[in-house]
Amino acid sequence: MSLKLITINRQSTDFVKVRHLFKHAFPKDEQIPLWYLLKNAKHENVDFGVSMMIIAG
Repeated sequence: MSLKLITINRQSTDFVKVRHLFKHAFPKDEQIPLWYLLKNAKHENVDFGVSMMIIAG
């Protein structure tokens, strides 16, 4: 098992999966709007990253 950190943007192949997880994993009142995260990720030295657990086997 390993943990991988990937940077996400709208063109990422996993963006739809990440968006679904983001919207369903956190209570609505605790969510930061996804558009806000993506907008701020355009700034220098800011990334929108996702940690993914890879289970081999």
